[in-house]
Formats: sequence, C-alpha cells, structure tokens
Amino acid sequence: GIRESLEHLLVENLAYYFPIDTKHTSGDEYWKQLAESVAVLAYGGEYYSDLRQFYKDRAEYDFEIFNCKVAIFRWDSYRFWEAALFACAPIQLDFEKYGFDLPVMPEPWVHYIPIDLANVSLLPNKLVEMLRSDPLALHKIGRNAREWVLQYYSPEAVAKHVLSTVGKAWG
Repeated sequence: GIRESLEHLLVENLAYYFPIDTKHTSGDEYWKQLAESVAVLAYGGEYYSDLRQFYKDRAEYDFEIFNCKVAIFRWDSYRFWEAALFACAPIQLDFEKYGFDLPVMPEPWVHYIPIDLANVSLLPNKLVEMLRSDPLALHKIGRNAREWVLQYYSPEAVAKHVLSTVGKAWG
C-alpha cells in the first residue's frame, strides 16, 4: 500500500533530517501529539491494477478517465483533515497529479506538502531547503491548511455546499 511504500521511500529519508514520532497513540494522547506536531504524514491508500478489471461488474468504479495500468485507490486519509485542523502541515499525495478532486482544492505548498511518487526521494531535501530560507514555512502551511479546511470543509460550509448543490439540481 501507499503507507508501506512511503515508509521506506520517504520516512527513512525524512528521519535523516527531522525527528519523526512513530508512536501509535489514541484518545487524548493522540490529540495532544497532533497539537505538538508541526507536520503530519497524512496519506493512505492502496495500489491496484486496472480498476475496470478489478471492479468490472460495479458501475460506480467505471473510471473512464484512467488511461494507465496502475491506479491509486482510496488514498484519502483522515489524518489529512485532522492535521489541517490542528494547523500541522499535512504531507499528502499530490491532489492534482493523483486525481483527488474536491469542490475547493487545496493548493500544494500553501495548504499541504505534495508528494510525487515519481520523485519522492527529492522531498526531504526540498523541505530542508524550504526551512533554511523560511524557518516558519511548516507553521505557515499548517495555519493555511487550518484556515482552508475551516472555510470550506467545516460542518457549516459542507452543509451550505450540499444544500446549494441539491438546490441547483432540484431547481
């Protein structure tokens, strides 16, 4: 899966430059850990070969736009949303490159740190360079992520979006 791949391709290289907390926590300890973090590895998902073959009898998985042999399936992670709410810079697969679509998209390097699986080994050095030029860069991305998620994905914002969409559809 994505998490396992990036554990070897990214986390080991990040750990050379940054302290990585790998504790598995829950409840209040988890929220405290998030509150004390500057960035969060916020990805998940699995690789699948041609999804049309995998789900050939299920219309909801008939993705005509896939023109590739391998796809990433269900790569969204609750960690992305939690990291954003806690003003931690989410480190997530590149939304645009990997086809994750939201009504209001986050901007890479503004609301999250994008991962390009084709060049994942370059990310740790890019982060180091970014922090050399602006030591508060991760804090800024985290704050931007929080503002973005609260503006567009808070319960009130989602309810307004759904009601507007339904209203347009039902005229």
